[in-house]
Amino acid sequence: MFRYLKSDDNVSPEFEIYRFQLPEHNGIQSGFSGACNLPGRSGLLFTASMENTRSVTADGEITGSYIGVIP
Repeated sequence: MFRYLKSDDNVSPEFEIYRFQLPEHNGIQSGFSGACNLPGRSGLLFTASMENTRSVTADGEITGSYIGVIP
């Protein structure tokens, strides 16, 4: 995917979409907040946060965070 983004090729590579169920705690659902590749390894390192807010676009109090790896 990175090669495609950096190239002038107009044909996108095949890809799959995966759904992830992140943890919920005290009624607050966590959501992805960041990700990066792992140099020399396949997979992504990600962070997820829980915000006490009524809107996905409005900031709220951070009530917890997670870190994980998607292989």
